Amino acid sequence: MTMRIGCATWHMGVHTLTESIEKAIECGARAVSFHLTPQKHQLPEEADKILELVESCDLDVTCHNELGRLEEENDPLPRLQDEVDDILEWHAACGRVRCVSFDPASHRMRPEEEPSVDIARTVERLKYVADRLGRRGIKTAIENWLGNSRVEDFERIKDGVGNDDLGALVDLGHLNIAVNTGLTGGVPAEEFIRRLPMPIHEVHIHYNNGKDDQHAPLQGHSIVIEQAVRALAERDFAGIATIEHSSPDGTLDAVRNSMNIFGKLFARHRKDSQ
Repeated sequence: MTMRIGCATWHMGVHTLTESIEKAIECGARAVSFHLTPQKHQLPEEADKILELVESCDLDVTCHNELGRLEEENDPLPRLQDEVDDILEWHAACGRVRCVSFDPASHRMRPEEEPSVDIARTVERLKYVADRLGRRGIKTAIENWLGNSRVEDFERIKDGVGNDDLGALVDLGHLNIAVNTGLTGGVPAEEFIRRLPMPIHEVHIHYNNGKDDQHAPLQGHSIVIEQAVRALAERDFAGIATIEHSSPDGTLDAVRNSMNIFGKLFARHRKDSQ
């Protein structure tokens, strides 16, 4: 496979899932990402149309899920079982799901605090989902939150899960904050991506001020973004690059611009690395 650029359907600024996919296609997306499951946010009458759009436009599909926050969900496994069942059912109908990524298991001590990542519970829950999805040829990925911003965190997760197909979802916005605030332990973006001990299945593309998770459009002059894309190209990244921001003015220009910036940066660095 080669790298494909797509859109997160939850950020397209429209009212229905069908409209989100149509807007993504209008932007030139070659992939779409669904929040939780393909069925979760669709209207009953949309089901056939969504399958038709995905198949006729040759779109790859990813899903983005969560392993659960401890204060809200004592036992997430029944929910995860139902959601994995939905994904497998939908994949059986079209064969388009490439990857399911997950936010790590977490807990929040105070409302104003950033959630703390629980590595042990993350490992426990990833074992379950990675095994079930992997049996159907669907990859599993774990996202970099601020609480798991060190390479060592991913080494612990990889060793704990023990599944060679487990990969990472690298969120460039989260990485920008982590590098700028020292959460990577002084490791620059380029080195962080180079040292990740697992394949990178997906990338979330958005930008911020280095402090807040703003999900802003990409800016090509960012040092962190430039480093990250260079390292992705050197790793021969062949997954899904998902635009995860909305258009501030309600148009699709910002989405197209982010696609263009990422695509050109990646192509340039890919050529330089060969």
